Amino acid sequence: MASRFLFWLLKAARPLGDRVPDLELLERFAASRDSAAFELLLHRHATAVWAACRRILLNDADAEDAFQATFVVLMRKAASIRKPCVGGWLHRVAVNAALKLKASRRRASAVLESLADQPQSAGQSSEQHVEREELASLLQQELARLPERYRLPVVLCDLEGHTHAEAAVVLSWPVGSVSGRLSRAHALLRDRLTRRGVAAPAILFATLTCPLPANAIPAATALVAGSISPSVSILVQGVLTAMTTAKLKLTAWVVASVGLVAMAGVGTVSAWPRSAVPVAALVKLELPLEVAAPVPPEAPIEGDWIPKKPGDRVPTAFPNLKLPAKPHPEGIVGLCPNLFAEGALAIEPADDTYRRLLKAQLYQGLQHIRMFYIRIQIGTFSSQEFEAFVRSIDTLRIPMVELWANDPKLLIPRLEECVLLAKDAERFTKARVDAGTDPPQQWHAAQRHRLEVEAALWKAIHPKPAGK
Repeated sequence: MASRFLFWLLKAARPLGDRVPDLELLERFAASRDSAAFELLLHRHATAVWAACRRILLNDADAEDAFQATFVVLMRKAASIRKPCVGGWLHRVAVNAALKLKASRRRASAVLESLADQPQSAGQSSEQHVEREELASLLQQELARLPERYRLPVVLCDLEGHTHAEAAVVLSWPVGSVSGRLSRAHALLRDRLTRRGVAAPAILFATLTCPLPANAIPAATALVAGSISPSVSILVQGVLTAMTTAKLKLTAWVVASVGLVAMAGVGTVSAWPRSAVPVAALVKLELPLEVAAPVPPEAPIEGDWIPKKPGDRVPTAFPNLKLPAKPHPEGIVGLCPNLFAEGALAIEPADDTYRRLLKAQLYQGLQHIRMFYIRIQIGTFSSQEFEAFVRSIDTLRIPMVELWANDPKLLIPRLEECVLLAKDAERFTKARVDAGTDPPQQWHAAQRHRLEVEAALWKAIHPKPAGK
């Protein structure tokens, strides 16, 4: 009874500027299983957690399991969390729990049935509803990937409904920092969605939140007493295992990096003359707190990357990707079997709807390019079609990178063929400019599109280390 009274006293009597920090509530719960402290945390962050679960999962029953699993993980990890505001941490756990549950239950027929049972907005078709749900899910996933300094303002202001001033009090930041980082977070989210082939309108950020069901908090409150369903328990175990695995991988990477540096240091020290540095001087040496393995500098490709004259050719980062002197019997299309060969772009049974959409987008882009080459061959290509022609080659890389970002063996050969297409378009354009058929600016545009495709290929072959 005293614990319950304390909860209501904290909730009703304390203004936001004098509220009990999340970290103090976690410490109370970890020390004595204080249910009032847990309930206050639950009330504070339930809306954000529910929005993440419901926007990724397509029915309330699954969202409730992920919602409860998130707070069970909070209970299990309460003693090890050291964050003044736990909202960002909870959001990331909720997204991971929802994605794990979604992966275990991903069947196309079940998804369609669940969508059919959900209420739709007035005047909104089923296709629009499905598209809106998918966009909201992508937005939640990209939000979970943001650095915490950008994720926290979005969770507090957009998901939990705090004003900028209230969020500043919670985070102990200046109000200007909250506003600036919130704007930066929105810009980052738009950019990341655009890279995934999604044009993110401003109204999309309204889909971050989601109405909290009346029974969500009472059901989660019962978790303190140990009332956990088998499905939630299995999901919790999966999330905790994934968190442990990620932590072990990070630890192993750090240990390996430090070990390599230490071995290199031992070799270097052993090579020093023994009289070079006095022992007293060695004792005073201060090592940096963070040690990173040295990365050898890249030997850049030389050339006039910034031409001295407008008509000069910009170098290529891939001189090995050359167009043959003798034309292929099937033209440039015949040089790109990974793109144009029959069966090169097939829908797999394991492909979800998003991958199928990307492959359909890529197929239509390839057909667009094929039609341009047919018009070039029969002599009906016009200058007015130039911009659409070179742009269509560049836009192939967007669905390619999204489809095979985690599989360089499939991505790199396709991007190499895109570079060949871009070089062929550049050569074709140069010939037309030299003949006076097209204006010089089209030559610059062709080079720009070729450089964009080369940049994507270079990034795929030479990915930057994490944190760089």
